Amino acid sequence: MNAAVSKLHKRLGSVTEAIANTKKHLTQRVQNLDDKLLEQKYIEKSILDNGLKEIAESLSGTLTKSTDAIVQDDIEGPRMKPTNLLRSVSTKC
Repeated sequence: MNAAVSKLHKRLGSVTEAIANTKKHLTQRVQNLDDKLLEQKYIEKSILDNGLKEIAESLSGTLTKSTDAIVQDDIEGPRMKPTNLLRSVSTKC
């Protein structure tokens, strides 16, 4: 009986150790994902705050009536595909 109790105690000890190691590993992975998510949020905010402003400023000086693209779609209903697509772009570069 003592041998069975001792054997069970050893197995429970190894199970406890395996659970602790798994918990540590999963905690590290979750932390890494949290860090990556924060980094992506920072990048997104930076792009929205700076990148789009820079793009808009660079485009605002180059677009004129002669270089704007005109798109005309003839759509008969919300589920209909465009039947006519015209695009007019100036040849100036």
